[in-house]
Amino acid sequence: MMKAVLTRFMAGVACAGIAAGPALVTTANAAIVTNGDFATGDFTGWTLFSTPNGSLGTSGSGFPAVTSFNVSGSGAQNAATFQVGEVTFDGTQQGGGITQTVTLPSGSIDFSANIAALGGTSTNVEGGVFSVLLDGLTEDTVGIGTIAADEVIRNTLNFTTTESAGPHTLEILVTRPFTNPLRTPEQFITNIAITGAAAVPEPASLALLAAGLLGIAAVRRWRR
Repeated sequence: MMKAVLTRFMAGVACAGIAAGPALVTTANAAIVTNGDFATGDFTGWTLFSTPNGSLGTSGSGFPAVTSFNVSGSGAQNAATFQVGEVTFDGTQQGGGITQTVTLPSGSIDFSANIAALGGTSTNVEGGVFSVLLDGLTEDTVGIGTIAADEVIRNTLNFTTTESAGPHTLEILVTRPFTNPLRTPEQFITNIAITGAAAVPEPASLALLAAGLLGIAAVRRWRR
């Protein structure tokens, strides 16, 4: 009788440990990028920067700002919005962008972001060049090229790389080789995300899994 009761008890421990373990597994890389979809309606988590002869938007343009725009083609959403260009014309790529420090897991990581440009009504028709940099190294670049008035051109920034665990500097740079008077093209960025290491069990779930395995072993011994 006692042996049967203990057998049922240990079997229950085993089942509880095995069942609860996966439920307590957490993703190691949750929320690597802060405010990557600009859901706050502002640049919280990001730092704005400009190149030496660059501007993110002239006085009166209202940029830089977070606005609602159909960046991905699936509907309007919040996006970092710029109207980049040179302060003084010199024919070089100038502008600026956003940066933040991200804490990466060790191993392979994947980066993605939606980008878009909206053509202005002036003859200044270069849509812009979007680049993503990690620790100062350019990982991907997309050139919009010539864009017609009120035309929308959409694309994505993507890269995969292997990094060491710890803090790293993420930058997204947007430039144009012309000045940026009002009604020159606008640039948009959103859905900035980094994914990487697989889900890692927390200590509590590891303990429960261990208890479950020990329970199974004990049940087998009692049944012999």
